[in-house]
Amino acid sequence: MATGDIIAAAVRPTGWGVDLTVEGWGGDGGSVAYGYGLDAANGPTAATPYLDVTDPGFTSAGAASTVTRRVHLTHAVRLPYPDQALLDEVDDAGDLTVRVALSDWVDATASSLLLSVPAGWGANSGVAGGPSAAVAGLAAANGSALSTPVPIAQWDGVAGVRSGERVRDAFAVAVDAYHIHGVAAVRFTATGANSGHVEAAVVSVRSAARRDSLVGSGYWHSAFLHAFPVDGFTQGERVDVDFEVLPAVGPAAAVLSTAGRVTSADEVYGRNTCSVTCDKEGALDVFAYVDAAAGDDATGLASGDPAAADAAPFATIRGALDAAGDANVVLLRAGTHAVAAALTGSVKSLAEYRVVRAADGEDATTVTVSLDGLIRTRNTRVEFRDVTISHASKNTYFDGQNSGRFVRFRRCRFDIAEKPAVGHGYKADGCYFDECDLGENQHLTILATSVAPYQFDGCRGGSLGTTRWFRVAACRFAQGGFKRPANGSFAEQNLIFANTWVGDAGDSTPSLQIAQDANAEGVAVVGNVFEWSGPGGGGEMIGVSRDGSTTDCRHILLWGNSFVGERGNILYDDQGSGGLVHRHTSVRANAFSNFNIKSDLFGIGQGGADGGRVGNWGPLYGCGFYGNLYERAASAEFTPEFTGLFSRYLNDPVSATSSLFWFTRDGGTETGDGAGDGDYTPADGSPLSAIAVPAPGPAFDLFGTPRGEDVAGAIVLPAAAGAAAGAGSPFPSLWPVWLPTPAWLRRDGRAVRVRRGRV
Repeated sequence: MATGDIIAAAVRPTGWGVDLTVEGWGGDGGSVAYGYGLDAANGPTAATPYLDVTDPGFTSAGAASTVTRRVHLTHAVRLPYPDQALLDEVDDAGDLTVRVALSDWVDATASSLLLSVPAGWGANSGVAGGPSAAVAGLAAANGSALSTPVPIAQWDGVAGVRSGERVRDAFAVAVDAYHIHGVAAVRFTATGANSGHVEAAVVSVRSAARRDSLVGSGYWHSAFLHAFPVDGFTQGERVDVDFEVLPAVGPAAAVLSTAGRVTSADEVYGRNTCSVTCDKEGALDVFAYVDAAAGDDATGLASGDPAAADAAPFATIRGALDAAGDANVVLLRAGTHAVAAALTGSVKSLAEYRVVRAADGEDATTVTVSLDGLIRTRNTRVEFRDVTISHASKNTYFDGQNSGRFVRFRRCRFDIAEKPAVGHGYKADGCYFDECDLGENQHLTILATSVAPYQFDGCRGGSLGTTRWFRVAACRFAQGGFKRPANGSFAEQNLIFANTWVGDAGDSTPSLQIAQDANAEGVAVVGNVFEWSGPGGGGEMIGVSRDGSTTDCRHILLWGNSFVGERGNILYDDQGSGGLVHRHTSVRANAFSNFNIKSDLFGIGQGGADGGRVGNWGPLYGCGFYGNLYERAASAEFTPEFTGLFSRYLNDPVSATSSLFWFTRDGGTETGDGAGDGDYTPADGSPLSAIAVPAPGPAFDLFGTPRGEDVAGAIVLPAAAGAAAGAGSPFPSLWPVWLPTPAWLRRDGRAVRVRRGRV
């Protein structure tokens, strides 16, 4: 070996940096200029050093395999405050070791790391002098201490079934899944509890379907889907469906499986065994009709014969549910159905949903369920479908009556004159809103001792206020402040916020907070529009371990979002002397009006800087950041050391406020007209439509348009000026014919489309 040769390389335990040792350069620290060959868009070139990393992983067929990926070396790493003017260079027995940031995370299970560096990467003007020599295929040591995270995955209860449903024909199961390195495949297994019959399938594509637009949002969302036949299962038996999400990169320990996850908490997180009942003969339903004007609770009949039940209606919902026979289908005739006090007189622990819905030919415009007071459902599972839910008084809400209870609303409209004391589903284990119009005055926070984690899919509504959430998908809300679950029994993990539009007209609460007051692990924020509008500014739309937080983040994915009009305060380490760690964070293909990150230098010149705050240095140096565009930051003090590959600030200086995203109409405060309700489709020539972002990433935008690998932001410009593209649904018989969109939807994709690739 000779002076200037790179003789050793080793990935550090943190997984985001590598140490390179150059022979004979000892003592020349501070005299070397390093070059990484990045182009004007921060893209790698032939002059960019890289590691070829071989990891365990899985194929699209679900088989274990190995995967080789290229991780680039992007930026020399400095020393912490107060030595920030110096690079992290160490003399080592006459050689020089320099610390370099990586473009992506390296895990401990990587079996091979081969380093290639072009000649002249380092130009030494010191005693040794001269350029560094080229090296190709040098074996690097893997000192990473990182374990590959498991995927983030939940059952999609709109595109597929939920636990507690009955199935008669082929039934769809759907999983919404994400992983920092992409999802290779999802393996589904359905097992008959009595027959032992097993059906299995492996799915490696996502399919998109539009949510109901008459009552719900009309937006689209996608999931891994499969339709199981019922022929092999026994009439009346329970069928248990499990999934395994197989990451494209990761060992067997990184597979997320629902097998054995049967508790209520598992279901709240969306990663439980999904149990449905086979009723292929259509013989299990027990019907009860409710007619507020002509019914009679004393003579009403719950019967398996719908005609007999139709002939003897009950007067009240309570009467129908309390009656012998345990009707699981309660059909409401046109009119208003008042419910006061307890909904039923005794707890009925039925494993399946008791569905209270509008009778055939009726819907939410003709059937109203009017609540007055604290309504205890007192059933394991109750679903209200195709009705209007109105409140007769302020202190009105559904009470799930403690653990083991679930409340579901499907295609319901809410008419709430005054904000209630607590939200629907108070004390329930789970409360689902599927394709609903939530209206105004919802109060969806919970007390510290409550449970009631909320899931929203395909909903629309006004201002939700502070909301505790576990899933938000394909929704449109005028304003909301989404925060972690308040109940200490639920960690902030396995959460999905996807294909949703959230406005903010100047509320001081960020629209979305992650890891504000507790550690977060496994949160996917994918394909959303966050819009801050109205007068003034100075707020933030999203905070991830933001100002004042002392929380760790692991496996947080921010992919394909548009943050318009105000700040995104992302992955801070700005308190005390450090100690927190942000790892396996992935920020890809986003449009940020205002991007900020704080670390050891925050407060410099004001006595606030601290060299111990290095727990976010992976994100600070762009590890896991790819294809993001930033219009501005509050000041240079809040900018990263390296923005990430294909990531950059568009404005110079970074505090400028003019918009360069070329949105069709920008309704944001800082960069647009401030009127809100903008159109964030990029116009022709927008830099958002010319940025390289290969998978993993969002598969479709919220209008159902497939996303390519050359787009950032939440909404893509459709090919051929909005012409439909792609294949039809693989399950055409499972999807309804959707009704027209609300007027505020700018574009209307109508075909169900499939996109291959890892997401």
